[in-house]
Parts: sequence; C-alpha cells; structure tokens
Amino acid sequence: ALPDIVRAEQPVEQGFSAERAHEVVVDLSKCGLKYIGSWANEVCAVGHLHRHIMQAVTSTGALQEEGRVDVSFQNVSGHFFIDFLGGLTNIYKNLTNIVVRVKTQSSLVSRCALLVSSHFDSTFGSPAAADANSEIAIMVEMLRLFVNDPPPIDI
Repeated sequence: ALPDIVRAEQPVEQGFSAERAHEVVVDLSKCGLKYIGSWANEVCAVGHLHRHIMQAVTSTGALQEEGRVDVSFQNVSGHFFIDFLGGLTNIYKNLTNIVVRVKTQSSLVSRCALLVSSHFDSTFGSPAAADANSEIAIMVEMLRLFVNDPPPIDI
C-alpha cells in the first residue's frame, strides 16, 4: 500500500510529505548547474543531500540504534562507452556517491536487499529539477519512511 500524503509538520509515521520532498528539490536546484566534477555537484549538492539524509535519519532516532543506518561516501573514478552517434567514452574522476543502508529490524538475516539509486548531476543548461532532483527528493522522503518502519529486507 502507498503511504498517505501528509503536511511537512506532521509526524513521519503518518505518511509521505510532498512538502518535505519539495524542500530537497529546491535546495538541490539552488546549486545551479551540477556538471560532473563541478563545485556545484561535488560540494553544494553533496552538502545539501547529506543534510537532508541526516535529517531524515535523525528525525526517527534511528542513528541511536546501533548499526541500523549506515551513511557513507564513496569517491570514484572510471569511464564508460556510449554507443551513440558513432560512440563516445565518458571519463569521470573523483565523483562523490552517497550510500545509505537501512538494515531490517527482522530477526531473520536476509541475503536480499533493495537498491534504490539515482544520479544527482545535471545535463548542460539545466539545474536538474525534473531529472533527477525530484527523484532524489522522493528517495530522501522514502528513506524517512523506511527508517521509521523498516521493511523485511535491507534497503
């Protein structure tokens, strides 16, 4: 079942807040154009995301529960080939990933986990409000719900 839609000031256990999600979109959009490797992407967006993630996690008290939520950062470099218009290779260096793991409260140890993933950089000329700031905002609000009421598998 889908969670109820609630106002931002309502307790998290009452449902999903589009207002809280909108705050994430607004904050990420304030960073402007978030090109890979830019200050806007690697400092501004990462800072806003980390703050919103920590607010989502701490609003439920989950960080006080030993090992139930893990927030970590990865810095990665690499490349990939895109078979488009004859092909091109995209190279990236020292990109920041934010990884959040919510562990189930179930006494059963699950070998399964659900991966929810998105990018937070933007394409040329766009602050990425629709792609992918809105998806990130939904993910942060869903994180708040998952931390409050963990599913039977890790997220």
